[in-house]
Amino acid sequence: MSKNKVHEEFTYNTKENKSVCVELLPKKKKSEHVNNDNSILKYVVAKTPKAQFSLTKEQLLEACLELDTKNGRPLKIFEDSGFRKIIDPICKTVGITINRQNIKEEIIQRAFALRSQITNRLTNQLLSIKVDCVSRLIDL
Repeated sequence: MSKNKVHEEFTYNTKENKSVCVELLPKKKKSEHVNNDNSILKYVVAKTPKAQFSLTKEQLLEACLELDTKNGRPLKIFEDSGFRKIIDPICKTVGITINRQNIKEEIIQRAFALRSQITNRLTNQLLSIKVDCVSRLIDL
């Protein structure tokens, strides 16, 4: 009687009433084959991948400010549950609190600082402003 290809990989131990695997994936390891689906679990190592990033407090704050100022997202985005799931672990790691109020205050502070710079730069200088009050949309 010819042996099946699968049977070539196992030898049956009558004393212990189980099959012993001749070779398992790594050649150094030998294992016992038991008629139990859970036996494979001891060879499976499940690791949850961890995200690694290089981000400072300032970079995170700048990115959140950009969401509102340049990208036009409303301040409400900082309260959305999906955004919180992403940002909370990052905030915890970096050591900063990001919320609607903090971002709003930061925008106000930076706008005041920019206005002050412009005012100081233009002090005692003539300024001419041309305003186009009529604009037309052309359908292409």
